[in-house]
Amino acid sequence: MLYIMIKPKSYSTSLSFSFGSNNNTKNMERKKIEDELDCKSNANKIWASLRDLYYVYPKAFPPGTYKSIDVLHGDGVHPGSIRVRTYKEGSPITMFKEKIEVVDEEKKIFGFSIIGGDLLKDYKSFKMSIQVVPKDDDDDGNDQGSLLKMSCEYEKIALHNPDPIHVKDFAFKLLKQLDDYTAPQLYDKIV
Repeated sequence: MLYIMIKPKSYSTSLSFSFGSNNNTKNMERKKIEDELDCKSNANKIWASLRDLYYVYPKAFPPGTYKSIDVLHGDGVHPGSIRVRTYKEGSPITMFKEKIEVVDEEKKIFGFSIIGGDLLKDYKSFKMSIQVVPKDDDDDGNDQGSLLKMSCEYEKIALHNPDPIHVKDFAFKLLKQLDDYTAPQLYDKIV
């Protein structure tokens, strides 16, 4: 039996303050959260699934997880594309508009910036990237799955705004559901 493990990897902060100013929105700190998700899917399968909004997403997630996923510009999978994801009521995030910034097929890196929606109420800027890293095969040559390395870089609008741990947790919940769907599928069905 294989298990998905979620474990915090690291948190880093770069501080910049200006004394003598009462405006708590100036010189805000830029922060970065990095974490890893252990997956049972091999790297090629989870990479293909991660980027497939049209075929995989409607099947991988419980009904109602997404109200809609709309592509406003581009094809929805390449840099420059703009997508809007709307989630069900009661989700930690109800909507965000994202611009795909990076897609590196060789290194299996997918990155986007948030350009609209709920997150911009608390954060001046918010970027997320996910890298799919294959695990080494075991001694018998069996695939041991992959590792998803997630990085969130953000800048708060105000000091009292929370760090986006709820965003990371929500993203990992969805990524685990995607892995649960992807792992037992045949590779040619995913691509």
